[in-house]
Amino acid sequence: MDTNIGSALLTATISVVFGGVVSYILYVQTIGKWYSKIKNESKHAKIKYWCGILSLLAITEGVIIVARELINSLSNNTDIRIDSVAKGMMVVILSPLIFTLIAAALTFFIKENKNKKIEITENSTEVKSKDIPKDKNFNNSKILSFLAIAIIFLIGIQITPYLKTIEKEKTFLVESCITCKDDGCKPTIDFLKFRVAPPFVYIHYISEGIEKINIYPDNANDSCVILKDNNFSFSCERLRDYGLTKMESSRSFDGKNTYQSKNKATFGEQIVVSRQVCQMK
Repeated sequence: MDTNIGSALLTATISVVFGGVVSYILYVQTIGKWYSKIKNESKHAKIKYWCGILSLLAITEGVIIVARELINSLSNNTDIRIDSVAKGMMVVILSPLIFTLIAAALTFFIKENKNKKIEITENSTEVKSKDIPKDKNFNNSKILSFLAIAIIFLIGIQITPYLKTIEKEKTFLVESCITCKDDGCKPTIDFLKFRVAPPFVYIHYISEGIEKINIYPDNANDSCVILKDNNFSFSCERLRDYGLTKMESSRSFDGKNTYQSKNKATFGEQIVVSRQVCQMK
């Protein structure tokens, strides 16, 4: 347990430091150079500066997600989860676009003081302005309110995937099923739904006109791995050995919409296998 905690802390620290360094370099080369010295002289510069800061915070999170996945893969000698890397890259790419649109909308609706001439360039922080008093009536609350909404919106997007882990259980209903046996494949309607309530999976099906429930695992010899953070995906296996007769079964769900099951019955030298693939909702 101590080793796992230490490894997790090390991975998190390296990821956060790497994300922070990347964002700092971006800050120095972009909004820090363009707007930090003039943000108090221009409404538009202030808007672009703070939207840029929020964008960099989001980029930091995206870089951390990618870095954490790469470090975990290297340290544990496992395959890189492409979906995690893709999620991080989407944050890195989409965040600047979102906040650029927010900044554009704000600068469109909030006008600069017509009595003050300000020139802002990307390669210079020089401000040319007439000696006219600043507009004391300018209300920063509008900008702050808009940015607060933007922050809440972005944070909501980022934490939504993690809210699934708060759910204690989830039920998935069957849309369609195909069962394959030695005599071929055909649609079936005997499987109704399954409910995932860690550490158990409850399979609901119809047998002899009665709804019944099969539970995985139902003894210590069964194995069942459930991943709540992957929309309650699971993989369960069961083996019953009665000497000349053996019963093997497996059930799995990919966390998206595909459920698969396999039953293998061995009677001496005779083997009977059936497979089922279902689309869930």
